[in-house]
Amino acid sequence: MTTIVFVVSSSMSIPLLGRLPLELRDRGWRVHLVSSGRGQGPSSEADNLLGVEHHAVNIWRRPAPLRDFWALFRLVGVFKNLKPDIIVGATPKAGLLSAIAGVALRVPTRVYLLWGLRLETAAGPLRWFLWFMEFITASASTHIVAVSPSLRQVYLRLGLADTEKIQLVLNGSSKGVDLEKFRPSTGTEKAELEKKASALGLVAGIPVIGYFGRLTPDKGLYPLAASRKILVDNKVDHQMLIVGVNEMQIDFESIINQFGRPAVLTGAVDNPALYYRMIDVLCLPTLREGLPNVCLEAAASGVPVITTSATGAIDSVNGGVTGVVVEPDSTQRLAEALMAIISDEEFREDLASASRSWVASKFSESAVVFAYTSYFEALRRMSM
Repeated sequence: MTTIVFVVSSSMSIPLLGRLPLELRDRGWRVHLVSSGRGQGPSSEADNLLGVEHHAVNIWRRPAPLRDFWALFRLVGVFKNLKPDIIVGATPKAGLLSAIAGVALRVPTRVYLLWGLRLETAAGPLRWFLWFMEFITASASTHIVAVSPSLRQVYLRLGLADTEKIQLVLNGSSKGVDLEKFRPSTGTEKAELEKKASALGLVAGIPVIGYFGRLTPDKGLYPLAASRKILVDNKVDHQMLIVGVNEMQIDFESIINQFGRPAVLTGAVDNPALYYRMIDVLCLPTLREGLPNVCLEAAASGVPVITTSATGAIDSVNGGVTGVVVEPDSTQRLAEALMAIISDEEFREDLASASRSWVASKFSESAVVFAYTSYFEALRRMSM
């Protein structure tokens, strides 16, 4: 029986693995999970993976040499005990530490799931430091899987790996999209949705711009806030629904509410699928991504998407068909795209009607999980 260990920094990253750990378990693998602990999100994600043993190792996302050394020591201890055949590190810090621990213990197969590249928005010495850390991770890994074509291209362009080492599984994505969970609203539930939207403070009949995800500068939230002035100046009435945890350590609510109707900020929610059905357009003006699941989930829910040509984001929308792509950090272009979709109901409906079928053809959960399972099955056969 093959033993595989998945390592992520935070339990909040566990959902990005999707159903893959459970699928491997059902195929007879011994599956283990390492993260910084339970209960760090709106629900205890580690507890949701029944039959997958969880091991708590505190892995800090930011550089912290003493804590990192202790986490590495703990990982070596976990790996020594489990004797894995394959280790899979995801998120930058977990990928780095698990790959180093795997080399130390001569674990034959060490996979790095490349979910994003933080150095893209870094500058100066920090950028070079992050590049060096990525280079160590790539060198210590036997295989690298990127979650989007553009992310793979950037990784190659930066000289972090060669073409044979870094691969793409199917069309990308870390987990695919659950098409049953993320879907357009049905006629019978629209009245209940309107009640929930009203309870949040949304006004019926006024287009809703949605933002879903962590609230950080890298997500392009300052251009988003500034674009509201242009909408107001052009008398484009709108409202905003913002779903996610504020990690900016500032009063973002006051920034986003400088212009237009007061935005509704929910924080983290247990069932984001419900909130996609309350919006008319999803806006993610991000500066960098791996492959933004929120864009795929919105599209599966029949919602058009506005995002940028940044790494990863460019792969999450079919420009002109399921949404609109603008340049990163361009407030004017972002506002123009928002005005085009909000003001033209026919255009909005055309984008919405094409969105779900596009996502279903490229990123369905069943297809993505099957492709990843086949990938790991092939690695197992190679190591036997």
